[in-house]
Amino acid sequence: MRCRRISSLLRSFASAQYNNTAWSQAELAPRNASDIASPIRIKKMKKRIFIIAVIGGLVVSNVYFALKARSLGGELNDARKETSSFHRNEKVINFSRLFIDSVLKSGNEVDFNTRLKLENAVRDIKDEAILAQWDKFVKSKTEAEAQDEVKDLLDLLMKKIQ
Repeated sequence: MRCRRISSLLRSFASAQYNNTAWSQAELAPRNASDIASPIRIKKMKKRIFIIAVIGGLVVSNVYFALKARSLGGELNDARKETSSFHRNEKVINFSRLFIDSVLKSGNEVDFNTRLKLENAVRDIKDEAILAQWDKFVKSKTEAEAQDEVKDLLDLLMKKIQ
């Protein structure tokens, strides 16, 4: 009898509270006192909370990994720049050694194969300023002019090494 009184009170309360709404009273109000905290309803709520927590965790982990990938991408670009600078320096040094050994230290006239090696080495550097200075040196008419161009070329080569 007591259950009937509570359920009748709840029904009258539900009908008064949700009278002018779009939802039906059956959806919103519990049918009886035991429906308020039934084990099935609690189990469904726990399942929903668990699913929401898992989805939230996945979203947070995706954001973390996206930010981590962005920072690693920046570090990778820095490493690539440093590597390209290292390779360019290596090419400049190799050309400088070849030039000093085959032109400056040599007492003889430079042969065709050595000129070809020097030309390929200077083009392999892929620097317009060095190539322009090389062309000035190659096209010099007198020995004094060639010596001045060699000084400028060696100075430029040393400035290009970073």
